[in-house]
Amino acid sequence: MLGAEHITADGSPHDAALPRLCVVVPNHDYGRFLPRLFAALAAQTLPLSQVRIVFADDGSTDGSADAARALLPGLGAASWEVVELPHGGRPGRTRNEGAARAGAPFAVCLDPDDEPMPDFLASLLAALEAGADVAYADYAEVGADGEERAVRLPDFDPDLLRTQNVLAPTAMFRLESFRAARGYRENTEYEDWDLWTRMALVGCRFARVPRVLYRHIWHGANFSRLAQARDGPAKAHLVRNNKRFFAPEVGQWADALLRGEPWALPFGRGLVPRASDVARMRELAGRAAAEISRRGRKGG
Repeated sequence: MLGAEHITADGSPHDAALPRLCVVVPNHDYGRFLPRLFAALAAQTLPLSQVRIVFADDGSTDGSADAARALLPGLGAASWEVVELPHGGRPGRTRNEGAARAGAPFAVCLDPDDEPMPDFLASLLAALEAGADVAYADYAEVGADGEERAVRLPDFDPDLLRTQNVLAPTAMFRLESFRAARGYRENTEYEDWDLWTRMALVGCRFARVPRVLYRHIWHGANFSRLAQARDGPAKAHLVRNNKRFFAPEVGQWADALLRGEPWALPFGRGLVPRASDVARMRELAGRAAAEISRRGRKGG
């Protein structure tokens, strides 16, 4: 009945006129994956009558938006919307546009090449309704050969987040907290890592659900491959965006890397150096410069 209340897991009332959750599907030319994703959503143990779905399309040329319009009515969602945007090439902007239309207290972004297992939505939503601001789960990585490998993520640790992205892009979040962190930024390919960092800065509570709850499908067009190709600058922008979260020496490394200073190495892929690593880079660069100078004097 309109206006009736649903009591959530933490005992607080929820207006049944509103969906409990919004699933945002950011998309660019991934129409071929939509039937699998929507079938996985239809198989969720959380009734989709409590879920709003926003399909945010980043200027696709493969008919993705029309495919979504054809598939969404059959899911039985509380409501759905297809948002067509001019192509920008950045998933962050597309996710922000979808989240702006969430109309629910919680949201999760699922790329079309993700496959949530039946308990995915219900399990993460329960963690949020129990008090967390961000909830994430372990997942399975499916290679191009179809081989599946479980990826066990660590419990949340802000110090670990300073060196690597310990959350999956499919983390579910409280919209109020997402807005406090000002959503996804567009100047780094590690946009989800950047978001979790800012959510940590504003005091969000993170909860890990220690179960494999979705599959991520690897293929030739994953956006994450672009992030890997631009690893150094993407990490440097991440650090510069959130300098309060990192040691001052790490901020200096980020500035130097973007200026092209030779001592500021990109470091390991997907890893941000600690202050001690930055000191070591400077030491090695100093030794190399001294050796070059010594050889120059000797040769002269």
